[in-house]
Amino acid sequence: MFRYLLTPILTAAFCMNMSALSQAQDRMAGSTPKVAHKTSDKHGALPKGYLSVEELGKTKLPATLKINITDLESLGVFNEENAQSLGQGIWQNSDYKQVKKLIAQLPATGRYQSIKTLNRDLLLTQANPAFFENYSNSKLGEDLFSLRVRKLVEMGMFADAAALYKLETIPAYEETLAESGVLALLASGQPELGCLEVLSMYSRFSADIYWQALNQLCHWQLDIKNINDSDNKDETKDGEGDSDTISEAQKQEASESASLQSIYNKIIKKKSYRIKIKNEKDLAKLATPRTSALFALGKIDYQMFDTKNEADLPAYQIALLLSDPNLQSHRKIDLITHGIRTGYVQTSLLEEFYRSVYFQTVKQPDLHLNSYRTLKGWKRLPYLFQALEVIKESEQYERKINHTGKELPVDPRYTDLIINTLELAQAHDIESFYPFAPYILKANAEKLPDHVIRTALSILIRTNTPINDEWMLSITKHHKSVFYAKDAVYTLFALGLSHDLDKLIPNEKERKRPDFNDLTKYQRLLISQSYEKLDKADELHNYASESNYEKEADLTLDADYVMPSSNLLNALAKATKKRSIGEVILYVTMSLQSVDTKNTKNTAGIDFNVYGEIVHSLVTVGLTNEARFMVQETILGLE
Repeated sequence: MFRYLLTPILTAAFCMNMSALSQAQDRMAGSTPKVAHKTSDKHGALPKGYLSVEELGKTKLPATLKINITDLESLGVFNEENAQSLGQGIWQNSDYKQVKKLIAQLPATGRYQSIKTLNRDLLLTQANPAFFENYSNSKLGEDLFSLRVRKLVEMGMFADAAALYKLETIPAYEETLAESGVLALLASGQPELGCLEVLSMYSRFSADIYWQALNQLCHWQLDIKNINDSDNKDETKDGEGDSDTISEAQKQEASESASLQSIYNKIIKKKSYRIKIKNEKDLAKLATPRTSALFALGKIDYQMFDTKNEADLPAYQIALLLSDPNLQSHRKIDLITHGIRTGYVQTSLLEEFYRSVYFQTVKQPDLHLNSYRTLKGWKRLPYLFQALEVIKESEQYERKINHTGKELPVDPRYTDLIINTLELAQAHDIESFYPFAPYILKANAEKLPDHVIRTALSILIRTNTPINDEWMLSITKHHKSVFYAKDAVYTLFALGLSHDLDKLIPNEKERKRPDFNDLTKYQRLLISQSYEKLDKADELHNYASESNYEKEADLTLDADYVMPSSNLLNALAKATKKRSIGEVILYVTMSLQSVDTKNTKNTAGIDFNVYGEIVHSLVTVGLTNEARFMVQETILGLE
């Protein structure tokens, strides 16, 4: 999609790094008009043969291009060699039209990280359309590739959408795909590539005010002289020009399209123009497919923005806010942790945020925590995270100097820093500590207080971090009370899913000590179903099945629970019988959707029989590890 039409003039003006430039050339090379693939020289200037800016604007291609849809739909970021791939046969025995319908209906948010990860893997997996039972031609913009790019954008997974979009080596064959791809690139921290995409396709859609505005914004972004610049007298400094509120614009215009026209006309007219937003309503009016690029290109003014709870915003709006380079740091932390909680933001984003905040706050690494004591609130977390990273880097340096691949002795500073970190758990969301998971296992478990161990185990389980036997044995030897405290009984069950019970609690009598009298019948039955479906031989299952769940007549469910329709459950059963991995994931997600939307704080709303069928379906199609992760989330959610 960055596939054609670039110029040495653009290169000299762009100030973009060579890796981004190389990607742009790769994608431009496969387009019409044909241009042989060439690489830039060591000075960064493109060779001859690319069109100039003036020629770029005059080149005419049809708005809709003829392509091989089957080849397009087979593309995927995860191939067979990637551990996250679900296999090319993911759609074996699946109904093509039904799969597209289900993908379009996938919820943008959800409480289960395990399910969100499965959905992401499904949308990014390279697949062979020939496996569908009834493959047929799609309407423009409704092919499986376009649907996947659009759904990833809707979920706020801009980086993933961009990675998928860039696999196509020819231009976006129609406008809606082009719009989704451009937004994904701009909002995933790739403004240069996104703007190259805009310039390469502008002539095809230039009659549209949306593309006119993007074209102007990208000329400014890339510091290119545009034909309109002579009429664009901007006497104010960037960021200090006139602003307007979206609410006022809406009042002045008769319709949304007219309002959009007004906003874009102002943007085209003045480089320093910013749109002020005051609240969630203003944000929602701008968070549309045709205005979202304004966030990534820094055209939003947040000085007056005030919202009661930013974490309650829809996933797409949160992702847009996080894509904006102008958004203040104190707003980002809550948005990122909420995004991790709902499964559409990866922990790596929080790690990057911690690093950037640290280096903005502290000039030199300080392992003695002197500067730490001057910080307050969430700013302590980036400091502690960076301190751990400094120790890690020093270990790697020492290993390199010694020319040895052997593990170095555990640095005692890991333990001290982990204690300092997890002592803050009561004051912050648990998701704030996910980046610390790898460092927790480096700490000396024997020296960690019991309450810190509880927090540590919760973080390790929630992040699905493998816990080595040596560390677990150290805990069971020195922290037995952790497993029998009333507030940690579920931790014992979650740990039992991934560890041999004999190793976890060597003494057979002690293995029978957990007391279920404090649990509700519903909690016992949900745990029973989880272990029965995962492993009937697991000893922990025997703890939970003290009575037959079918005889629990007085069991009551949460009032908010909505039973999935019989049609949906029947469809799940049929997909499971066919061993159709893709369909099972989609139907599982839809079955859990009502719980996610009605009851986001706990699991006490799902029928345990339905839950058992969901676990059974995942295990049947080979997604056992994913099923275990979901069960761990469920059990911890009962706390």
